[in-house]
Amino acid sequence: IASRLRDRRRVFSRSECNAAAARWAALRSEDAPLRIVRNGRLVSAPLTHYDAVLIAQAATNWEVAARVIGRTLHHLAVEVDPPGQGVSDIVLFGRIQALGDAGNLEIKGPGPGMRDYEIRKPTAGLTA
Repeated sequence: IASRLRDRRRVFSRSECNAAAARWAALRSEDAPLRIVRNGRLVSAPLTHYDAVLIAQAATNWEVAARVIGRTLHHLAVEVDPPGQGVSDIVLFGRIQALGDAGNLEIKGPGPGMRDYEIRKPTAGLTA
């Protein structure tokens, strides 16, 4: 909706269809876990693509994981260039868990859902 794709729809020529099919075949052969839009084109991305944004959106004090995910979703939808870089909250929650396992975020809580965990940036090395 935000990209107004419906207003831009048109019939593709045979050569455009062939080029799109070839591009999709190339994306599928890359077998990447994520696809993102970059420079108006769909490209492959690693699972770690959103990690830096999640870490940047985390605070140094404990917050419910769902709050950080919501802030990250807003940042991606509104503040990045180009806007509208959407992603599923479930993907972000999985990445938060992986970042916690790697020590890039601290996580506590009973689980299993994103409202049952609290997260923060690691405090090691920070001075009060």
